Amino acid sequence: MTAALTLTDRPFVLVRRPAATLNDGIVTFREREPIDVDLARRQWDAYVAVFADRGWGVVEVPLADELPDSVFIEDTAVVFG
Repeated sequence: MTAALTLTDRPFVLVRRPAATLNDGIVTFREREPIDVDLARRQWDAYVAVFADRGWGVVEVPLADELPDSVFIEDTAVVFG
C-alpha cells in the first residue's frame, strides 16, 4: 500500500499544463506576439521535471482550455483545519 502524500512529507508545487488557447491570454505590457504552444508545453514539461527530480511533490490541477492564462497558478490559497 502506498502512503498518501501529506503537506509535511516534502515541499510540493501546484502546476497546470498550458492551455491550447494560450495565445488568447491577456497581454497588457507589450505587443501581442504569437506563442508556440507546443514549445510552451515542452518548456512546461522541463519546468515540472526540475521539481520532481529534486524530490518535490508535483500536484497537477486539471487543464483549463477555457482559461488561457491558467498555466500561471499565482493566487493559490492554502486552507488548514
